[in-house]
Amino acid sequence: MELLLWGSPKTVNLLEKIVNGGDVVLSSGDTVLGLLAAVSLSGFAKLNTIKRRSGKAYLILAHDHKQALSLIQRDNKNKIHIENIMNTCWPGPVTLIFKAQRGVADYMKSPDGTIALRVPDHPGLLQLAQKCEKLGALPSTILDCTGDVIKIVRQGAFSLEKLACLSKNSLLR
Repeated sequence: MELLLWGSPKTVNLLEKIVNGGDVVLSSGDTVLGLLAAVSLSGFAKLNTIKRRSGKAYLILAHDHKQALSLIQRDNKNKIHIENIMNTCWPGPVTLIFKAQRGVADYMKSPDGTIALRVPDHPGLLQLAQKCEKLGALPSTILDCTGDVIKIVRQGAFSLEKLACLSKNSLLR
C-alpha cells in the first residue's frame, strides 16, 4: 500500500492506472473519505464485496455538468431549476438524484431507475473523473433497421437529434 498526496503531479496518473486496472482506492476528497472504483460492472462488484452490500447504486462522480447531463433524462418539468441548481452547487458537496437516461447500465442506477451524481469541488478528483470518463459513458445507440421504419431499440451515446435529421424524421421511431 502506498500513500499518495493530491499535490503530487504523479498522483492522478497513478490513480487512473489503479482504478482502470480494476482496483479500488480509498481517497480523500472535498467531503469525506470514499472508495473509488471504475464505473463498470467489475468496479460495482468490487465495491459490493468490500462494503458487503448489494442492490444499491453508488454515487457517480462526474467531471462536469455536460457529463452529468448525458446520464439523465432531460424531459423534466423542472429542467431550468435543475440546471440552476447544478450551476450554483457544482462543483461542490451536493449530490443530485435524477431519473437515469435510457441505456445507462443497471449497475450505475438504483432499482427504481435513478442515478446519483455529483461534481466534486476537488481538482484531483475532477482530473481523475475526466481521465476515467470513458468508463461512465453511455453505451452505443441501437437501431433496428430490419423493417420499413427504423426503430430505436436503445438510446445511447449517439444523438437522436442527429439520427432524426439523417432519417428525415419519418423513418425513425
